[in-house]
Amino acid sequence: MIRTLLIAAVALFTSAAYGTPNKDKVFSNVVKLAEDVTATNATLVCSKSPAGKLLCKPIDKGIVEFTTSNLITLRGPIVAQSASKFVADFHKLEHSDEVSRIYVYVKSPGGSIFAGDYISNIISSSKKEVVMVVDFAASMAFHVTQHGDKRLVLPTGTLMQHHASGAPGGGEFPNVDKQWEWIKRKVHLMNKFDASACKNTSYDKFMSNIDRDWWLLADEAVSSGCADSLASKVTCSKDLIEQSVTELYSFFGMTIKLTWSGCPL
Repeated sequence: MIRTLLIAAVALFTSAAYGTPNKDKVFSNVVKLAEDVTATNATLVCSKSPAGKLLCKPIDKGIVEFTTSNLITLRGPIVAQSASKFVADFHKLEHSDEVSRIYVYVKSPGGSIFAGDYISNIISSSKKEVVMVVDFAASMAFHVTQHGDKRLVLPTGTLMQHHASGAPGGGEFPNVDKQWEWIKRKVHLMNKFDASACKNTSYDKFMSNIDRDWWLLADEAVSSGCADSLASKVTCSKDLIEQSVTELYSFFGMTIKLTWSGCPL
């Protein structure tokens, strides 16, 4: 709270020094900006535009704190069950007034195209800023990651993408051919999206890279444009650390119950 008030005071003092008009009008915006800066451990940078307008923006330093009210975890294979849970959890944060930014921690080998699309669509349609924090994102998890407004990768993190694999669902031979055509069109659109998201990599280069599994260390993910920056420091709040999460997994007809710490790190 004290830091928020100090930041707001500095911003207002700066506006006075720059001669910004309508100071009362901008007060609420300055306080909101200060709150955002405090929540994200960012640096507030202000400058004067050629027209004399004060411009302030928070510069994120890659410092993240996960809390019980801002975090969703995408862990394990992306299948119908995990996608449904992710979307349900996402809706809760989407309609919460406590946060304006949602963090998605990713540690997944990928999975189903259908389940991945379900998750990708909910991320893309969010009215809040969605920040992906990647520990490991391969295959469909790589694709999901590219839908975030911001993509951070842990210094020890890894991304991997390759050509999609799978087979038609069966049926009469003419219908199987149509399924193959649909799969090829779908995968082509996914590859185009991923290549476009990897800002420093052309489509041809992207396709060449994924010919044989394209493995990216954290700095390589950033330099290729498949991630925006490193997450220099990621921590969990005390209440998140003390929280436990229980999930059910099915293996060969058996159901296994696993209990995780609320902090995914």
